[in-house]
Amino acid sequence: MRHTKKSSPDPAPGSRKKAPESFRLLMNVRPGQSRITLGLEERGWILGVREPAREGRANYGVARALSDFLDVPLSCVSIVRGEGSRIKLIEIAGMSEEEGLRRLEKVLEAPPA
Repeated sequence: MRHTKKSSPDPAPGSRKKAPESFRLLMNVRPGQSRITLGLEERGWILGVREPAREGRANYGVARALSDFLDVPLSCVSIVRGEGSRIKLIEIAGMSEEEGLRRLEKVLEAPPA
């Protein structure tokens, strides 16, 4: 007798869980700044952080600053590429690109503290 593997039936349409929404940003990071800054230039976003570029400190500063700017938990911010570089590809989970860019632009418009 030959045994065959039974396949499970296809789930009903609409019953699959939707992947969480996320978006990615390419940022030029400037570590070791006297204050946290966010800017937008012709070539893209620029983020200045206080932490030095040693032992992953600047990466943590980037994640923390974006978490604060976007009002999302720190766990929603991850560096996808560029951990050892000043140019980083950052992913923000749980937010649409439109909403994320709107929040970042709002930070740019706010007067410095």
